[in-house]
Amino acid sequence: RVLTEDPPDVVVAGINAGANLGIDVFYSGTVAAAREAAILGCRSLAISQYTQDDVPLVWRRASRIAERCLRRLLHEPAMLGDFWNINMPAVHDNQQIRGMAFVPLSTEPHDIRYEPGNDSVERSFRYTGVYGQRPATQIADVRHLFSGYVTASRLHIDATAEPATVGSSVRYELLTE
Repeated sequence: RVLTEDPPDVVVAGINAGANLGIDVFYSGTVAAAREAAILGCRSLAISQYTQDDVPLVWRRASRIAERCLRRLLHEPAMLGDFWNINMPAVHDNQQIRGMAFVPLSTEPHDIRYEPGNDSVERSFRYTGVYGQRPATQIADVRHLFSGYVTASRLHIDATAEPATVGSSVRYELLTE
């Protein structure tokens, strides 16, 4: 269903509180919104802010970083069916992000559990696990985000496409605030 007569120039899903890294893109609502826009032929991005209990989330700063990412990525050639998944690292106020890394998605599984939900719906389950302790051995988005980089992964609506070899096409750029 079309929400407007004229399609938007760009659809930005987010900023989501919590990262959408690696295989998480398959069940992320934020990424699904960007994917749906790409299916409809719109340029789109999913933007997520990784959170850690010991790092205060400052939305004003997250918004500034997201704006820099948007400005940068809108200069990338737009291929029909492509969309971006962006994750911003959790950094303290006195820390700088290391830049932006153009990386593939990690395919490493992480230690997650599904525990019974405490709502009234029978057989509902809640995803649990320690996100910051997931494996980060591949040269991919998880490792780079945990190392202080904003990660940018170009995704495509055709999930059957040949995936990039993990670590084969990592590119770095400075990203100033």
